[in-house]
Amino acid sequence: MRRRPLQLLALFTAAAIASCGGGEEPTTDGGGPDAPAERPLSDAVDLYVGGTAPTCQFCHGEQGAGGMMGPSIDALDEHWDVDTLAAFLLDPPSGLAESERLTELAGRYSMPMPKPSGFDESDARVMARWLLEGMPR
Repeated sequence: MRRRPLQLLALFTAAAIASCGGGEEPTTDGGGPDAPAERPLSDAVDLYVGGTAPTCQFCHGEQGAGGMMGPSIDALDEHWDVDTLAAFLLDPPSGLAESERLTELAGRYSMPMPKPSGFDESDARVMARWLLEGMPR
């Protein structure tokens, strides 16, 4: 009969621990509790070099040093944060229209930065994080 109180104590202890959360919530890509979990930065590498269509690497170079088709993407943190860079990556033509600095920079190249096809908000955010935090320099 002594077993019953110990089983109940163990059950209540387990329930109390479970209700406390017991650990860190996964980080999110900005936003509230319903925001999607952050994607690994390696996803951005795939986007940068990806597929058969011209990609970021085509114009900005393998290490982001720039070239004849696009500017260097070093030191982006001087002008951008994750939110504003992600918004720009989703719709570069709109971003150019709103920025004198970007319009001047784009004028140095024969082709404007295109709006990426099939690029969604999650792609833009992981790319922005990688460009600002993780791209090898």
